[in-house]
Amino acid sequence: MAARMAAAWQLRFALHANAQGRGYASEAAGAGLRFAHERAGLARVIAVARASNIGSRQVLGAIGMTLCESYQRDGEEVLVYESLARTG
Repeated sequence: MAARMAAAWQLRFALHANAQGRGYASEAAGAGLRFAHERAGLARVIAVARASNIGSRQVLGAIGMTLCESYQRDGEEVLVYESLARTG
């Protein structure tokens, strides 16, 4: 799993509490993901979120990323999401 994650680009985001719930994360993360695929030509982008972080999981789903694997870190489940560039 570590080698598979190392071969991908990672999408990361964080918001101040006052900015949460306004759609900013989905808008920014979606723009970053589109840039990664369309302009940078990246075939695969991943993002990780703790299973307990419902907000981040919702953002990742909203921008079209799909759950592809999970692992344990410091006793907590971490979910790995991916986005694969469309071909054809």
